Amino acid sequence: VGILHLLGSPSWDGRFLRRFLKSEPKYDLISFFILRDPWDSQGSNERELSLIPFPVARLFNEELPNFRVVILQNFTLLQFLMPEYQENLVKFVKDGGGLLFLGGHRALLDADLNNSPLKEILPFTSKGGSTGSGLQSFPMMGDMQRKPINKTGPWFDRDLGFRVGLAQPTMDQRALANVYDDWEALAKPLSTLPPLHGIHHMENVTFKSGASTPLLNAITDNGDKIPLSVASYPGKGRAIWLFTDNLWKLAITDHPRISREVYERFFNAAMIWLLRQDIRKPLIASDFKLSQARSGSVYWSARLNGPAIPYLTSGQNWLFKICGLKVPSSDIFVQKTGNQNLSVSGNLKLKLRGGERCNLDLNVEHPAFGSISSKLTAIFPPLYPDKKIGSSAQKLTRLSELTQAKLVLNPKRQNLEIQNWFESVSHSEGVVLPKRYKTHPDHFWFFNTAWVWILLLFIPLEVLCRRWHLISNQ
Repeated sequence: VGILHLLGSPSWDGRFLRRFLKSEPKYDLISFFILRDPWDSQGSNERELSLIPFPVARLFNEELPNFRVVILQNFTLLQFLMPEYQENLVKFVKDGGGLLFLGGHRALLDADLNNSPLKEILPFTSKGGSTGSGLQSFPMMGDMQRKPINKTGPWFDRDLGFRVGLAQPTMDQRALANVYDDWEALAKPLSTLPPLHGIHHMENVTFKSGASTPLLNAITDNGDKIPLSVASYPGKGRAIWLFTDNLWKLAITDHPRISREVYERFFNAAMIWLLRQDIRKPLIASDFKLSQARSGSVYWSARLNGPAIPYLTSGQNWLFKICGLKVPSSDIFVQKTGNQNLSVSGNLKLKLRGGERCNLDLNVEHPAFGSISSKLTAIFPPLYPDKKIGSSAQKLTRLSELTQAKLVLNPKRQNLEIQNWFESVSHSEGVVLPKRYKTHPDHFWFFNTAWVWILLLFIPLEVLCRRWHLISNQ
């Protein structure tokens, strides 16, 4: 799994995250630390330096599709990514990639928010309707550090202390962003974590309704709650936004209830969700079946369930493919069997051979969960017309193996064999089968057994035994 990690400057938070990613064998980590700003004047030949130039052109023009997740940690986009590269990054996420964003004093600057391609996938807008106060030119010679902080947007406060608490997403939001369930299991160690410092002020922004899920809150000393983490679904992709660079203390605290395992479980849950490897899928297709229809077409049916079902609108945001053929929404019969359950079926003008495999591919898009897909495979059952089967024992044997039925070759004992086989594979005790369709329980079934009559014979004997003393006295 290819992971691209871009860190704006060396920090404890970056060190611990990089160590976690390198400890997981399945991650192929490419990590870049920015040690020199573009305006640095080293006063020496470039070849004499041990630091390599940041290969931004190769990464964002050629190698980006080879990664599954991009991590931007305390990273200033405008310094190192031209608009062309930012557009490639946005396209990567909207096409199904994962984005893990971690804040810091170099992140979410005005220059990265105003008229930048990144704002297309941001989970928030300012209360004024934009993400900043105006377009800025490229910062040169340290202008970024000397420029006063603009506190009308998501500005970073190094000194603000806070504790970590869980947000309160709705049940639908929780089901779609089930990383919240994994973080909820860590609620106790997170709440007992010593006070942290350094967070983006998010009071002046409005999170996009229906396109983001609140995950964590920062609770300040005066009781105010600031969004600390949200999940969003830009296009077909997924993103997790953490507005602090101080979570490394999860792995180093000396609190007896918090260990490094909590840090690893926290970020492992985030990576699993971004990679779409979570067990609790938002949409599951099951019971995909194929059969031959009378008109010569193929009849198919399947069941869909999951928390994404209430957001589905037939024909507008889903794409069905059966056996590689796109199925129009007008040819799909949809039956709602529950709040999170659908039954879909239809007919295909298609000829399939017996034993041929056929795939069901379902792709769904919605702002509430981005893009999800489900795939199933079914085997078209072989057909054996009666005139082709004949009466040969070999063909009948193959038919019985296919249908898993008992083969009776002796016509004289046919009725007895079938009756014995039926009794051995079914349970009919206590049930009466009437002439017509309905079945009902038989409350007197025990009178059909011999041992009941034997029991009745012992009733007079029991009466004699109880009254024997009276008989003997007379």
